[in-house]
Amino acid sequence: MRIKAFTGALSVLAAASLALSGCSAPASSTGSSGTIKIVAATDVYADIAKQVGGDKVEVTAIIASTSQDPHSYEATSADRLKTKDAQLVVINGGGYDLFLEDMAGKDNPNQKVVNAVKESGKLSDADYNHLVEDHAKGHSHEGGDHAGHEHAHEFNEHIWYDMDSMKKTADKIAEDLASLDSANAETYRSNAKKFDDELDTISKDAKAINASGKKYLSTEPVPDYLISATGAENATPEEFAEAVEAEQDVPALVLKETKDLVSEKKVQLVAYNEQTATNQTKEVLDEAKKAGVANVSFTETLPESTGYVSWMKTNVNNLKKALS
Repeated sequence: MRIKAFTGALSVLAAASLALSGCSAPASSTGSSGTIKIVAATDVYADIAKQVGGDKVEVTAIIASTSQDPHSYEATSADRLKTKDAQLVVINGGGYDLFLEDMAGKDNPNQKVVNAVKESGKLSDADYNHLVEDHAKGHSHEGGDHAGHEHAHEFNEHIWYDMDSMKKTADKIAEDLASLDSANAETYRSNAKKFDDELDTISKDAKAINASGKKYLSTEPVPDYLISATGAENATPEEFAEAVEAEQDVPALVLKETKDLVSEKKVQLVAYNEQTATNQTKEVLDEAKKAGVANVSFTETLPESTGYVSWMKTNVNNLKKALS
């Protein structure tokens, strides 16, 4: 849940977007040939929206590259115009993509907003609000009143790795599209059902890995929902995880403890976030390679030319090889 800082390429890439419909969008509330215009925070949610909307929607992702980071991205004037013009906005929420959460529904009060973290039902409204405030303030927990909000601080907002939450998100997208375009309501619901069935298969395959009794270490909590679905136990030292999330150096003794878990093979898997690697997380990965401990790489956005469902299937297949 950390606030990460990327420089350089961000200013150049800020206005880039993924137009999934293959059509240029006119300045109106609907796209080409009357399609519904959707803006999504990342290509992950853009792809899910496209699976549900099919050729009835025109979807644009604000972030569509593994070199961009939703945590630290700052919206451009072009992003604001795209967002204002959309009939539906899809965000991860929970402070992950504040750049779009802050704009959604503001300039266009009739706009529908799908918030994946809220749809998941994993947080109360009070905890959700506290989590977003926490992100907006840069995760400073000192001197604040956090009583009763421990769950919010521990919450993993990388919700797209949780199949049940993505089913709920797809279903909400379908219902919102149905309300915008009642003539095609059943098409949207049918598409969402097909998508949900695919995710049910992925969940079943993950559970079938049956990694109960095995432990893993994660350089960041990005894939934890999916790995936990296999039955594997998260053995990542808490101080290591907290330091990485806060973008702070991992204390030397904690880094040694983490690397020892790997070198002594007390974990059977190292899950590595290649998108936001640091020198210290690279050390952990190197230790895994040296010790012959299985390692699987994960990202926060879609690999090039890959859809969400096929991406998750690949992730599960990689976990199967690593944990079997």
